[in-house]
Amino acid sequence: MAQAVQRLVLEASLRGESEIRSRLAESGCAVSTFVSYSKRHFDPAELGSLLEDLQKTLSLSNRVSDASTIETNLKALGSRLFDLLLNEETRWRFEQQAGGFLVFDLDETCVHIPWELVHDGTDFLCRRFATGRIVRTTQEALAVERPRPDRKASLIVVSNPTGDLPAASEEGAELLDKLASEPRIQVEWFNGGLTKIDLAKLLGEFDALHYSGHGEDNDGPAWVLSDGPFQAEMLHTLTRQGRAAPRLVFNNACQGMEKGPGDQIHKTAASVGLMPSFKLDAVTTSGRMAT
Repeated sequence: MAQAVQRLVLEASLRGESEIRSRLAESGCAVSTFVSYSKRHFDPAELGSLLEDLQKTLSLSNRVSDASTIETNLKALGSRLFDLLLNEETRWRFEQQAGGFLVFDLDETCVHIPWELVHDGTDFLCRRFATGRIVRTTQEALAVERPRPDRKASLIVVSNPTGDLPAASEEGAELLDKLASEPRIQVEWFNGGLTKIDLAKLLGEFDALHYSGHGEDNDGPAWVLSDGPFQAEMLHTLTRQGRAAPRLVFNNACQGMEKGPGDQIHKTAASVGLMPSFKLDAVTTSGRMAT
């Protein structure tokens, strides 16, 4: 008899600036009238420094070809996050898992933490598990539900819209090549030269979107296209007009500006780009990973 696939949920929320509460549980288990969370105190400056170092390391992935060095640095930073954020029992439980599914059930106070890149000593959590996120927020969702694809899912790949990230173009080409023989997915690739108007027209026509290019967070999180930033408010405008966002977004945006550790703790990093906005528009988002 085949062994059941493990399905786990990691709940997490920040309390103040230096305490995180978390709970690792099996999905679908009986709900008790008493639910216990672990508390862990951390140094906010250390977390801010870690997030800043992660940001810088991830930003290099579209600019340099030495992937092994980048991955080594990410492993070290992910291991430090593992020790900083999770208590000993939770760390031990992760180390005993053989894989399966893992959902990050996050309060809005800690969505900026790249939980997928936490490294448990064996691998990144996003490699050991099939991961997803649920975000709990007081903000109102602007949902216009996109119907599930009937036969083929449509995917738009946007890479290097500003023309100065050759590694992003290579990423798009590699993705197109890998999906060319997949009969269940229809892919269109836009490499370089994509404008804000172009993207606004395309967003409502595809089930999934893969973005690889610059991101920024000047007047709010944005993807940088050939004619300037495509900001979160533009997405909200489309939704208010009754247009549905893609069901799935993979966001591989590198940051083009520096932030201090304090900014990293309470603001969404530009590498996350429009992900919080896509969450508000009821789509599934996938965080930025090194390629």
